[in-house]
Amino acid sequence: MAAEASGDRVGIKISPEMGFNDIVDAAPQETYPYLVEQLRELKLAYLHVALFGTSTDYHALLRPRFDGAYLMGGGLDQARAEALIADGRADATVFGTAFLANPDLPERFLQGAALNAPDKDTFYSPGAKGYTDYPALDSIRRSDG
Repeated sequence: MAAEASGDRVGIKISPEMGFNDIVDAAPQETYPYLVEQLRELKLAYLHVALFGTSTDYHALLRPRFDGAYLMGGGLDQARAEALIADGRADATVFGTAFLANPDLPERFLQGAALNAPDKDTFYSPGAKGYTDYPALDSIRRSDG
């Protein structure tokens, strides 16, 4: 992709030790730094690192090896995300599940509004349930009325 579109128009997401579909890496603390060092040469626009249940600080291992924008994700809340950016540990933060349950997430953050709880039983299921049926702030305000 980088050869075709230019690296500055391509990004990559990695999730060290995620274990999705029983995937296991015997030496992830070696694999991922090596991968990111190889990616550095492509001059990609961003590296998105999402962490789920690992005790290894992959951000400390990977960020120094990447020259583009560094995005962090994986179970963040607003306070943690803002702290990561303020501390310079991330250039941007990513919210997957929170956005799924709150399509108006930026507005909720601005207003300090409560977040909808995600219904994980509907993830990766057919149909709109769990994807387009979460209440938006406007509908909550109207019903409180």
